[in-house]
Amino acid sequence: MKSYFLIVILVAIFNVPFVSAQTNEMLKPSLAVNETIPETVVISDLAELFLFSDVVTPLLGETEKQDMYDYYKNNMDAVATNRLGGKSQLLEFSDDYMKLQVSESHLVEVRSYLDNRKVEFQDTVIVAPYHVNVVLSTVKVPAADTEIAFYDVLKQKMDTEKFIKLPKVEDFFKFKSKKQLKELMSYIEFPLIQYEFTSDGGLVAKTTIADYMSEEQFKKVEQYIIPKLVYQWNADKTKYELLKN
Repeated sequence: MKSYFLIVILVAIFNVPFVSAQTNEMLKPSLAVNETIPETVVISDLAELFLFSDVVTPLLGETEKQDMYDYYKNNMDAVATNRLGGKSQLLEFSDDYMKLQVSESHLVEVRSYLDNRKVEFQDTVIVAPYHVNVVLSTVKVPAADTEIAFYDVLKQKMDTEKFIKLPKVEDFFKFKSKKQLKELMSYIEFPLIQYEFTSDGGLVAKTTIADYMSEEQFKKVEQYIIPKLVYQWNADKTKYELLKN
């Protein structure tokens, strides 16, 4: 009982997300999609997410990732051989952002945001510095297409819809009628969308259909295209919100 009150006091005073096997059953955050807490709980930061999981990429082993991380921190070229025999390079790394060139055609970016959701600890509600890690995995073949995913501090994948309303390719077009939209969509073979982080912590989405369409086809839709959609991270709601153009 004494250890329980000591834990609560430490967390409340120092805002430290302390979790142990003994207290794991008492800590019940709604973090993963299935809301299941693993037997061993590990509170991870961006470095842990990269070094000790396959969330960022399964193509690099733990040793290679550790070497890249150490090289980068020592201002050296952070290059390693991946499991396909190619070269991967860690381009940027900070407490809340990283960029990894997995291969010539594959780029991964990760941004970490504070998660302000409350955690119930028996009768005590604690706001701990948890994080939401947003992973952008972009492949260019040759047009870019991005998969966006959200992970919690337990490295568990979360429901994307809780954090952003993903656009459809038709959201990048200006149209006056459903008939006109249908005609525009008839020229779109692959509804590709690329996402990139902005320097202020936001997110930009744009369609990359121009990179695979013929010049003749693209001219038919070019004047109707909305260049980009911009999202801002709402820290209070822990989600992205679309800004009006």
